[in-house]
Amino acid sequence: MLAVSVAAFGAALALYLLTRQPPPAASPTATPSLTPVTTPTPTLVVVTVPPPTRTVQRQRLIIPWLEVNTQIVEMPIRYGQWQIDGLGDRVGHLAGTAPPGSAGNAVIAGHITLPDNRYGPFADLANLPVGSEVIVQDGARRYVYAVESSQVVAMDDLSVVAPADAPTLTLLTCTGWDIPLQTYVERVIVVARLVQEQ
Repeated sequence: MLAVSVAAFGAALALYLLTRQPPPAASPTATPSLTPVTTPTPTLVVVTVPPPTRTVQRQRLIIPWLEVNTQIVEMPIRYGQWQIDGLGDRVGHLAGTAPPGSAGNAVIAGHITLPDNRYGPFADLANLPVGSEVIVQDGARRYVYAVESSQVVAMDDLSVVAPADAPTLTLLTCTGWDIPLQTYVERVIVVARLVQEQ
C-alpha cells in the first residue's frame, strides 16, 4: 500500500510540475505597465519513483501438522516495534526481515490466543515436532521448510530476528502467561530451514 501511495504521489507530482503555470508577476506599483512580461517556459522535471515493494498479501503459511493454512500479511515497524494490531487469525511477516524463500531469516509472528478467547494460528506452535513441514505458498511457488529447533526465550530476546546466511524461516508467538501482570512474558521460537522450492 505504501509503495503504491509513493508511486501515485510521484506520478501526480511529476504531472503537476509539467503542467503548472507560474503565477503572473506582481507589479511593484499600481500604475499599469506597457512593458511586455515574459513567462518562463515550464521545465521538465523527472521524478524517480521507486518500484513497488514486493507484497506478501498473496502469500499463505501452511503447517500441516498444526492444521494451519492462513494468509501472511506485512507487519510494519512503528515507533521502534512491529505493529501486530489487527492480525487476528492471520500471521505477519516482520518488516525488515528477509522475504520468505530468499537467503536470510524470514520471521513470521502469529497469535497464540485471540482477543475473543479463541485459539490463534500458533496456539500449538510449542508442540510442533522437529522435522515437521512448514510451507510458504507464494502464488504458484511453494517454499518448503523443515523444522530444526524449538525453544522458549525471554520477550526481549531479539537474537531470534537476527539475519542468517541460509534461507531460514523463524516462527514466533507468545507464551508464559503471567497472571499478576495479565500478559505473556516469553516467546516460543521455531526455526526451520528451506529444503525445497517448487
